[in-house]
Amino acid sequence: MLNLSRVVILATLAVLAAAPAKADSIKFFSGTTGYTGPFSGAGTVYQTIQNNPTACPGGGSACAGGPDIISTPQNFSGGITASAVTGVHNDLQPNFGGLGVGPDSSIPGITDQIDVGELLTIHFSSPVTLTGVATLFDPAHAPFPSGDPLSSSFLLNGVATTFNAANMALLSLVGTDFTFQAIAGNPSFYVSGLTWVPLPGAAWLFGSGVAGIAALTRRRRKNQSAIAA
Repeated sequence: MLNLSRVVILATLAVLAAAPAKADSIKFFSGTTGYTGPFSGAGTVYQTIQNNPTACPGGGSACAGGPDIISTPQNFSGGITASAVTGVHNDLQPNFGGLGVGPDSSIPGITDQIDVGELLTIHFSSPVTLTGVATLFDPAHAPFPSGDPLSSSFLLNGVATTFNAANMALLSLVGTDFTFQAIAGNPSFYVSGLTWVPLPGAAWLFGSGVAGIAALTRRRRKNQSAIAA
């Protein structure tokens, strides 16, 4: 006879096998195929999203090429929300910017990108597997201000992550909330776009269910040990 934990696991795996998820993406910058900076070549997140419509707070695409938008939070179609303590700087002009933190115009040495000491949070309304982050380094937005993006890193959910791994879609982070910070001595940056795979609800429940079963198993063993003693 199968125990309850094995039944839950087998049932969940069956649901997952029957419901493959489709990859998705979003673009936070204006412009299309004109970016030629680091991570603009084949296989990059930029190449994947360059022809997407520009995501605008509140939905639609009327913000493409328009003035910058500084506010927090900023809500985008698909259940995505960007927030920052001082404000999200949605840099739409000139082309090839993205989401930074602002306003910063009155602070010497601070840009409208994500600088050291600033934090941008992007929230998904349902769990996803984040696979890539586009961080565009267009000269029109310089300075970044230091470090070579090709060999530098930033903090993603508090963990040092190379710009190469992010821009080449080599990530596999599961969750609903993702934070972005700059590292001293490394470039400041924009979150210019994201690629992800929606996580089926069954998979999310599967992880929670396995964790719950493990906790119950540990508790049962502890109780049995106490009785035996």
